Amino acid sequence: MMKKILHTALITCSNLLVMTTVCYSQEAFPCPTVPDYNRIAEIEQAIKLNPNDPEAYFNRGIEYKEGMIYPSDEKAIADFNQAIKLDPSYVKAYFNRGLVYSELKDYEKAIGDFNQAIKLNPSHVKAYFKRGLIYSELKDYKKAIGDFNQAIKLDPSHVKAYFNRGLVYSELKDYEKAIADYIQAIKLNPNDLDVHFNLADAYSKLQDYP
Repeated sequence: MMKKILHTALITCSNLLVMTTVCYSQEAFPCPTVPDYNRIAEIEQAIKLNPNDPEAYFNRGIEYKEGMIYPSDEKAIADFNQAIKLDPSYVKAYFNRGLVYSELKDYEKAIGDFNQAIKLNPSHVKAYFKRGLIYSELKDYKKAIGDFNQAIKLDPSHVKAYFNRGLVYSELKDYEKAIADYIQAIKLNPNDLDVHFNLADAYSKLQDYP
């Protein structure tokens, strides 16, 4: 049994080295991103024409959240607030505001927004997953696993949910479950270096903690 574990770990490490070489060559020539300089101006014009349109505020909030030219978490939150004020059932506004709060490490507000997104849309896979990441960061592993379980139930091809559930199991030293999740993640996406690395590590730990 131990020889089999070591053999599998060595194969995993070898695959990881090959993939690292391939990915390095691909990253040497990244695709350029061309920003849309006129996007915010267009949205602001739409807001002037219809100041009660929640989608316009939401779209501007997305530009502030993700834009390369005018990034601003504070302005993004303000726009999502306005979108929610105009439409209290605006799921995407709650979810994206939660993402901003999560990036700011205001986890209490982020969880509150993800909770609301899930309440309005119980099938919101991304909200379960993102909330699971926060619970994992807070070391509330039981809740993290519960959210990753739900994300996988709703989307059995959710690679990151398998991977992050595997990370939680690794933290709990439940390496057999961690390995099972990493293997499933690799089946769905064979080119993820992080998963291969953690799989090799889990095999190594399984040897240390039989």
